[in-house]
Amino acid sequence: MSPTFEEAIADFGRHLRGERNASPHTVRAYLSDLHQLAAFLGAGADPARVDADAVRGFLAERHRRRSAASVGRQLASLRSFFRFLVREGVRPDDPSAGLPAPRAARPLPRPLPVDDCHALAEEASAAEAREEGENLGPSRDRALLELLYGA
Repeated sequence: MSPTFEEAIADFGRHLRGERNASPHTVRAYLSDLHQLAAFLGAGADPARVDADAVRGFLAERHRRRSAASVGRQLASLRSFFRFLVREGVRPDDPSAGLPAPRAARPLPRPLPVDDCHALAEEASAAEAREEGENLGPSRDRALLELLYGA
């Protein structure tokens, strides 16, 4: 007979603390995620019968309200939990296997401050003045700097 969700979560908590020596913060976060899954599935849910659609539905519901990083951590907790259940013989397979982690938004690059741009342009002008003659490198460099900054 398979354990209830609460028993499986308690066993997993002992596994995290004892065998994996996870930090108390990790244990708290993982167990919280699993309690949320149990609440999402409803009373009487059997951890041995959770399917990939249920896990996907849980994560989709979380994705509406949380950042991609939070949902990624929740997916990591579910993966770890279901792998534990497979290892313990409670489940034949991992329903979270193959679910892609959400992509975190990458921040936009910060623009170069105006003063730094002026300093670069002045340096290009000084190089142009030093290398008078047939060398077009400094003029080209200044034009490229101004073009890139304007873009």
